[in-house]
Amino acid sequence: MIDSKDPQENSSQESEAPEETSQATTPIAQEEEKSTGGETSKPKTKKKGGKMVEVKESVLNNLIKRVDDQQKDIELLNFAADKSRVAQWRERNKEKTNPIVKIRKFRGKFVISWTNLIKNESFISAATNRRIEDQQTKLMFLDDTKEIVRYEEIHENLEYVKAEVIERTQKEGGDIFLKVVTQDEEHAEFIINVLFVN
Repeated sequence: MIDSKDPQENSSQESEAPEETSQATTPIAQEEEKSTGGETSKPKTKKKGGKMVEVKESVLNNLIKRVDDQQKDIELLNFAADKSRVAQWRERNKEKTNPIVKIRKFRGKFVISWTNLIKNESFISAATNRRIEDQQTKLMFLDDTKEIVRYEEIHENLEYVKAEVIERTQKEGGDIFLKVVTQDEEHAEFIINVLFVN
């Protein structure tokens, strides 16, 4: 009996056969056959996460907004709590430091007091036709010496030395005296009226 199939179909089937053979003989296919016992398997996909749940967009947006608001509240509370705890810790653990004042030093000697101007004159110089001011005051030093100096000299020769206050005393009349220790190489310790510091 003669096969009634179209010759083109036969030829297409014959041409497809070698392709199947060639696919089975590729190195990858051979490796798959070895590992699967001759059966090629499709790549397996692993499912990630749990079950898929459908949620309305409005519900999801409300949930996200609520979480964001809660996160902001948490950050605010943490910030406030940390500030409070830090302040309390600093208050408990801060070192008690004595105040620092500045003592005047004139030509290498500590000034512990001075008087009001004992001379305050002003005149026009005939030679230069300029105003001349003659202002003088008396300085008292730590070494119990005194010196009358011109006001200009004070500014030209004055320096300041830091001193630590180790004791503060108020007299009956209201005057306040400080016991200080200078923070220079001398480390001089003496008592000075608060009016004559800084």
